Amino acid sequence: ELMGAFQEGSLSGSVVFPTVQSLEAEARSLRAQQAVAAVPRVTSAPESWPDLMTSQKREIVSTYLSAVMVRPSQAKGGPFDPERAEAVWR
Repeated sequence: ELMGAFQEGSLSGSVVFPTVQSLEAEARSLRAQQAVAAVPRVTSAPESWPDLMTSQKREIVSTYLSAVMVRPSQAKGGPFDPERAEAVWR
């Protein structure tokens, strides 16, 4: 409706585009909330993780995790050391 009004000339881009961006942000937030609500309720989240769909896992991670910082290795080569990884929570 917004784009139709914009194309007809009854609404300007300065009204339409910020409104569209706001609606898209709200839709992303609602999808994340929906994914979290769809998580099977069990005694602990790690137990339910293997049973979740990839889309549910992606939404949960993007909702609660901002980044993962990986500190440089002390030596070249060798296996990955999970102690170097640090979660940055929202």
